[in-house]
Amino acid sequence: MFCYGNEVHYYVSFRNHPVFIRIDYAPPLGGGMIDLAYYGVSKYELDSHPGLELDAVQACFKRLDFAVAVENTRIHARYDKEQARDLADLCEKAEALFRLVPYLMDLDWIVGGLEVSPDARRDVGRAWADLFARWGALPYARVMTQDRLGIWSPASRGPRGPPRCGGQGAFRTPT
Repeated sequence: MFCYGNEVHYYVSFRNHPVFIRIDYAPPLGGGMIDLAYYGVSKYELDSHPGLELDAVQACFKRLDFAVAVENTRIHARYDKEQARDLADLCEKAEALFRLVPYLMDLDWIVGGLEVSPDARRDVGRAWADLFARWGALPYARVMTQDRLGIWSPASRGPRGPPRCGGQGAFRTPT
């Protein structure tokens, strides 16, 4: 972490997946913003990565009101000074971002590797983004099957536990 007056630079690394975060804590109409660059897929994993588009990560950033762009498996997310109502709003977005950072690498690998249709994967990514926005965490260990290739259906539990979402069926979000 480096501090330069109102601006703070953070660096987080998950093996070959660095995250660079720059936050300007100046008052919103005075220049405050959050800027993030995430190298979501290492060049060593291009052949084995299940979701090069990083849809689930994008969904989380969008749900948190960040503008998102993906170029060559790199994500650029920005929460601009024009969006922030006040300094408290900017700090709230920064806090949500730091709660999301530990999940960045898992999100694209887990959701991309699910044995469900591509549409269902996008639905799962959006549903998990909503869960994260509400809870500030992703309890995927509680909704994933033991082999981590499927998710439990939100339908009622049977004698053998909840049913697994099928590979071709649509994912339904819990009500």
